[in-house]
Amino acid sequence: MVKPMLKKFDKYWSDYNVYLSCAAILDPRFKVKFVEYCFDKLFGPDEAMVKVEEVLTTLRSLYDEYKLRSSTSPIVVPTPTSGIDDDLFDDYHSYSSRSIRTQITKSQLDSYLEDPERDLNSELNILEFWQQNVVRFPDLASLARNLLTIPVSTVASESAFSLGGKIISPNRSSLKPKTVQALVCIQDWRCDEHNVPLDFDLDPSSGDDMDEVEDDEDVDSNFLY
Repeated sequence: MVKPMLKKFDKYWSDYNVYLSCAAILDPRFKVKFVEYCFDKLFGPDEAMVKVEEVLTTLRSLYDEYKLRSSTSPIVVPTPTSGIDDDLFDDYHSYSSRSIRTQITKSQLDSYLEDPERDLNSELNILEFWQQNVVRFPDLASLARNLLTIPVSTVASESAFSLGGKIISPNRSSLKPKTVQALVCIQDWRCDEHNVPLDFDLDPSSGDDMDEVEDDEDVDSNFLY
């Protein structure tokens, strides 16, 4: 049983989910450095940098999409007029506008990544962190809320590493739980004693024998109750 599980584990070990890596970057304790560290351990320094760049490209693309969704037309507030000639301050207004544009060229994502990381061992509620920083990073917080709620796995480990597919063939899909449990135990015992896998993919002609076994189970259960 261990060898088939190890074979499947090795098959998927080198795969990684880009979006889960993006979610790790949005954890203020990890950010990019931790993802670089993990990829370096898994793939080596050269390939790690390529994969990190792929993750960052995906994250920036997602951020741009969220920013585009939340963008609204600016509200124009009429300026009060006065009898004083404002021509002297035209240059100042132009300078002030340039200064504001310079300050906002840095995106929310860049500002977040430039902030120092939190302590790696600190206890932190990530969703609460983004809720508290929604005013500072409104678009990035919306992205983080969606990325951080992605389940780590969409397939139960029991399904990914189950031997049920080798035991329950299409013509055995109606087997009762006790019968399946008995087949699993027998296969494990035979493999341990003789180191030979036992094939339970019986042909349809032997279905009557299995039905008799299940009928006996029904009789025993009725007798007990």
